[in-house]
Amino acid sequence: MSSNDFMISPGETVVWRDKPDKRCFILEAIFNPMLFFALLWAAIDLTFISSMLSTLIPDPEADVAGPDYSQILPLVFFFALHLMPVWIYLGGIISAIIKHRSVEYIMTDQAVYLFEGGMSEKMRRLAWKNVREINCERGIFDRMFKVGDIRFEAIHGMTYQSGKNRRKKEFILSDVTDYQSVYRKAAILLQDAKYLND
Repeated sequence: MSSNDFMISPGETVVWRDKPDKRCFILEAIFNPMLFFALLWAAIDLTFISSMLSTLIPDPEADVAGPDYSQILPLVFFFALHLMPVWIYLGGIISAIIKHRSVEYIMTDQAVYLFEGGMSEKMRRLAWKNVREINCERGIFDRMFKVGDIRFEAIHGMTYQSGKNRRKKEFILSDVTDYQSVYRKAAILLQDAKYLND
């Protein structure tokens, strides 16, 4: 039993629970569309930094006074801010590592739950009666680690519950290890919910 069980209604029966595959989860955070941009930005900035430092810091063999720190320090602060896209990218990777510890997926006979953590905790719930269809998707890393993503699409106009708010976001269980079995369970639960609501 995890701390997330207290968020589940007493009348619900847990059918399946798991966490995303850690290797795939973190690799997807590393190799995202921001990677190329962050590398390019870092390369350009580091080229400028090295050329400026070479002009500001004198050759140690030359008979010249030490470096002028009054010119170097403003450059350090400027490039520390200018490298913000790189810090954001690296922050995303660190966030994924921290987030993985608290991510948990739970399917009950009444709903599917997605628990996320990190800097703030979130609980998302989508009742089976509000699910229109379920899809399974697999990217490069998913195939590499033999996992899959299960995407739930809500009925048109419906939203799923996310904490205190109701939002129209994608509801995806990412990097599920036994994705084929989980997909079949989800399909059966969806079919049962539609049968009961007809």
